Amino acid sequence: MKKKYFVLIVSLILLLFIPFDWSKAQNYNRRQVVSKIRKYDAKRKRALRNGDYKTAISFSWQIAESYHLIKQAGLMVRYYERAVYAAKKNKDKLLEARSHEKIADKYKMPNYFTQKHKKYKKAANLYSQINEYKREGEVLRKIVKITHAERDYENLIPIAEILLSKLDTFQITRQDRINLSTVLMEAHTKQGSEEKVKLYELMWDKAQSQKTDPRDKKRKLNEAMEIDPMLLSERESEFLRTQKRELTIDIDSQKYVIERQGLELQLKNLDLKIKESEREKQEADAKKQKAEAETKKAEAKAQKAINDKLLIGLIGGGIVLLLSVIAFIQKFNSNRKLNSKNKEIELERQKSDTLLLNILPEETAQELKETGHAQPHSYELVTVMFTDFKGFTQISEKLSPEELVKKLEYCFTEFDKICDKYDLEKIKTIGDAYMCAGGIPVSNTSNPKDAVKAGLEMQKFMKDWKMYQEKLGEPTFELRLGIHTGSVVAGVIGKNKFAYDIWGDAVNLAARMESSGEVGKVNISETTYEHVKNDFQCEHRGKIIAKNKGEIDMYFVESVVR
Repeated sequence: MKKKYFVLIVSLILLLFIPFDWSKAQNYNRRQVVSKIRKYDAKRKRALRNGDYKTAISFSWQIAESYHLIKQAGLMVRYYERAVYAAKKNKDKLLEARSHEKIADKYKMPNYFTQKHKKYKKAANLYSQINEYKREGEVLRKIVKITHAERDYENLIPIAEILLSKLDTFQITRQDRINLSTVLMEAHTKQGSEEKVKLYELMWDKAQSQKTDPRDKKRKLNEAMEIDPMLLSERESEFLRTQKRELTIDIDSQKYVIERQGLELQLKNLDLKIKESEREKQEADAKKQKAEAETKKAEAKAQKAINDKLLIGLIGGGIVLLLSVIAFIQKFNSNRKLNSKNKEIELERQKSDTLLLNILPEETAQELKETGHAQPHSYELVTVMFTDFKGFTQISEKLSPEELVKKLEYCFTEFDKICDKYDLEKIKTIGDAYMCAGGIPVSNTSNPKDAVKAGLEMQKFMKDWKMYQEKLGEPTFELRLGIHTGSVVAGVIGKNKFAYDIWGDAVNLAARMESSGEVGKVNISETTYEHVKNDFQCEHRGKIIAKNKGEIDMYFVESVVR
C-alpha cells in the first residue's frame, strides 16, 4: 500500500516538470516544402500556357496548402487568388466558388473576420448561380457561425432566416433548426424584438420534440463521397478518406447493437451461475475464515500504524504538489504572454513578406531574406519588351491627373496579368513606358515565343479598349511595342529602396525596337525573328535606322502560324 501511494505522487510530480514541446509535432522540413512548391509552380505555369486551367487550379491549391504548412499566409492567399483568376478565365464558377471558400476557411478569426465574411459571401453567390444549393447551404452555415462569434447580428439574422425559409433546398436537419433558432432568439433579444423571439422559441420547441434526424449523422459521409478528389490537395483527400472510414464504421456498428445486447444477456446469465457456485464455496469457507479472523485483527492494528505514517507522507507530498501547481500556473501565464507577442511579430512578418514579393521576384526575395543580399546573375537568352503610348503628352493635357493615372493603372494592370500568363517578369514602369522580360529570374528557352505572344495579346487588348473609349467619347492611347532577344545581367544593387532591374546592350536594342515601331504593331529584331520564325507569320521591314545603332533589320509580327 505504501509503495502504491509513493509511485502515484512521483508520477504526478514528473508530469508537471517534464516539458513536452508540442510545436515539434508540426516541425515541417521547410526546404523540402519550398522545393516542392517550385516544382508545382512550374507545372502550374505550364498548364496555364497550355490552356489547362483545371490542372493549373489544382496546383495553385496545392501550392497554397504548402505555404499554409510553413505559415506563409501572404503567399498562401496569393496562390488561392491565382486559382480564382484561372477559374474566371475558364468560366468555371464551381472551381471559382471553391477557391473563394478555401481562402475563407484559412483566414483566422477574429483578425481577418471582414475578409473571411466577404469570401464566404462570394462563394455562396457563385454556388447559387450554378444551382449548387447544397454547397451554398454549407457556406451560409459557416457565415452564421462566424457572424455569431463576432456578435454581428445585422449580417447574421438575414442569413439564418434564409436557411430556415428553405429547409428542403438547403437540406436543413433537426439539429440545424435547433442551432439556427437559438442564435436567432439571441439576436432578436439583443435587438428588442419580442415577437421574433417568441416565433423562434416555438420553432425551437417544435424541433426539440421531433425525433433525431438520421441526416445529422449521414450528412458528413454523403458530403465527403460527393467531393471530386481531383479538385483537392493530398492533405484534404487523406482527411476526407479518414472521415469516410470513421463515419462508415460508426453507421455500420449500429446494425449489431441488438446482437451485442443478446450476447450481453447470455453473459449475465452465465455470471449469475458462477456467482451461485461461488456463494456455496463461500459458505464452506466461512468456518475457515472465522478461525483466521483473530489473526487478521492483529494484522489490522499493525496496518493502522503503517497507514498513519503513510498519511504523514501524503501530507508532505500534497505540499510539494501544491508548490508545483503554483509554479506551473506562473509558467503558463508567462508562456501565454510570450505566445501573444510572437503572434503579433508573425503577423507583421507576413505583411513584410507580401510587400517584398510585390517589389522583387520570389527567388530574389527568398535569397535576400536568407543571405541578406541578392547576387546579380548573367543570363544568355533573355527577351526584353518595351511599350510606349503614342500621343501621351497631348492626351495628358486634356485630362486631370487623377483621370490620367486611372487610365494608366487600368492598362498596366492588364499588362501585369498578361505577363503572369506567359511567365514574363515585370521590371518597371517609367511614366507611360512599360518594361518586362522573359527568361529571368529562372532561365528557359521558350521566352522569345512567350514574349511575342504576350506582345500580340497586349496590342489586341489596346485595340479593344480604344474602340470602347471612342464609343464613350473619351480620349484614348495607342501602343508602340518593341522586342529584342540577347544576354543581360539581372539582380538587385544598392542598399536602399531595393528594385529588381536588368542591364546590357539587349535592353538598349529593345528600346530602339519600340521607338522604331508603329502603332498597333509588334516590332521585333532579327535576333528575335530567328528564334520565332517557325511559329509566327512575320513581315520583313528591311534595314531601319535606329538611334545610335545604325541600320538594323526589323520585322513586324502579323499572326501565329496555325
